[in-house]
Amino acid sequence: MAVNNYVLCLDVGGTTIKATEYLYSVAGEMILERFAYLDYGRDLEDDSSEEAAALHNSMMADAVKKIILENNFKAKKVNLCLSGKNTYIKFVKLPSMVSDEKKLKQIIEFEAASAIPFELDGVVWDSQIISKDPEQAEIEAMFVVVKREELEFVTDLIEKLGKEVVLIDVAPTAIYNAAKANGIGTEGCEMILNIGGSCSLLIFADKGRFFTRLIPIAGNAVTHQISKEFGISYADAEEMKRKHGFVALGGAYEEPDSEVATVISKIVRNVMTRLHGEINRSINVYRSQQGGRKPDKIYLSGGSSVMEYTLRFFEDKLHIPAEYFNPFQKIAIGQEVDKEMLAEFAPAFPETTGLAVRNATTCPLEVALVPVSMRRCRDFRERSTYFYASTVCFLLIVLITFLCFIQQKEITGEKHTIADKRYRELKHVGDRVRNAANNFNSQKGAYDAACNILKERSIWPEKLEKIQDLLPEGVWLSSFAFGVAANEPKKEDNRSRRRRRQQEEMMFEEPSFDEPKAPVAPTVFDTVNFTCHYLKKNDEDIRGKFLANLEKSGLFQLTKDAAETMVQTVSPGAGAYNIVTFKISAKLKDNVNR
Repeated sequence: MAVNNYVLCLDVGGTTIKATEYLYSVAGEMILERFAYLDYGRDLEDDSSEEAAALHNSMMADAVKKIILENNFKAKKVNLCLSGKNTYIKFVKLPSMVSDEKKLKQIIEFEAASAIPFELDGVVWDSQIISKDPEQAEIEAMFVVVKREELEFVTDLIEKLGKEVVLIDVAPTAIYNAAKANGIGTEGCEMILNIGGSCSLLIFADKGRFFTRLIPIAGNAVTHQISKEFGISYADAEEMKRKHGFVALGGAYEEPDSEVATVISKIVRNVMTRLHGEINRSINVYRSQQGGRKPDKIYLSGGSSVMEYTLRFFEDKLHIPAEYFNPFQKIAIGQEVDKEMLAEFAPAFPETTGLAVRNATTCPLEVALVPVSMRRCRDFRERSTYFYASTVCFLLIVLITFLCFIQQKEITGEKHTIADKRYRELKHVGDRVRNAANNFNSQKGAYDAACNILKERSIWPEKLEKIQDLLPEGVWLSSFAFGVAANEPKKEDNRSRRRRRQQEEMMFEEPSFDEPKAPVAPTVFDTVNFTCHYLKKNDEDIRGKFLANLEKSGLFQLTKDAAETMVQTVSPGAGAYNIVTFKISAKLKDNVNR
């Protein structure tokens, strides 16, 4: 249990409000920090009109507000106890053969539906198994019923004052828990008689058994009789009872000097005698119907039990020891508590003590009267806690995601800046590389062109040398010219025609080392024109032999038919000295560019 865990125990009676605040330490010690007692007015039980009920509720609401607000209680949690007057308790017996808790609960609910004398929708009820002895034929159970309207009125009132009602009990069970916490009824059967304002509660603590009976005779009955006897108001009668009231002993005892005190004492004795008669009937019911034992002792509690000679009266009438019930004897008392005043009012606080022990230990009777509205509020609070926690987690996830995005954006921006800087550096290098590559390609093209030119310089000597070797003996070559390729345009202008003629008639000349001229598109040659000479006296087929040599050389594309058409004999002119001239036009296998 956490440090500084305060709980306010509030008992809302018919005419009084009692409050005690407890502090629960880490070691589990229960400390009484402060207490308060307030009598809020006349009992209106004889008036059942709606106006009287509304007036009573208004007086009670004002008393609850006053006792909570004026005493500065620190506790936020409240354990609430309702008066026995507003409580209906019914004892039933169930078959012990039922061991299944679920089935037992169903049987209890069925019994409650038939035993509760109210509409179930209009009440709040709870059940408690009192004894479950496997050797007995029946299980004893108890129903505690409270009207929902009255319960919700009190709980709403308390929660509007900023408190949270966490536990709701009733006076009989709360007093029984307080008695058991103080060892009452542990060894034998003992009774607790709580004489309140509007009713009295008789509670039997018989080891592990519990029985209670509400008796509608209490302090207000004395006040009503005084009011009728003297013809005074209820408030004046109450004041007179507090000032002169005691229980007349009767017999040979000397009467008081005051006539008023004598009359009041006799009124009190008459009321107490009636109460004694109800106690005797209750004992007989408990022993006959519940199988209980005769009480060995009686404890008195309640605000009306402190009238003088009340304790002695019940000792004489019941013939058993009587003692006032001090519920604080096993509870630590705080330093700020007025111990003398507490000793005076101690018998009036068993209900709040019974509420307090519910937070400290497991009690014999743990009644929990929770109205539907409060249950819904609790469910909502429990769910809202998870909802708020989920919402906080969701917002944290969104926030973390947002921060991650921001960080990622910053990292991406930094990377982009570095990449852009690197890109500009590499782009400059790339431009230099591309320029160098273009320059290299340009130089390589020039180099390749130069290499091609150098390769072509040996073409003509090699071809001429081969052709020279192909000439038959006695034949010499006087003219050697290239012919334009057949795929050249047939239509020629004058300049091209002139150039072609010059090329056909061109002989080997010395190379010119003039200034280079503008480049001219190369001309493709596919034929070679030969002009050959030999002596006429030679009867050999010089032309055929030369053609055969040309064909064998692999440089020309010649056939027999082609050779005949390409060979042209020129008759020697005057002064030729028997020299035969002929021309041959041979088609090259590989074209020559120039």
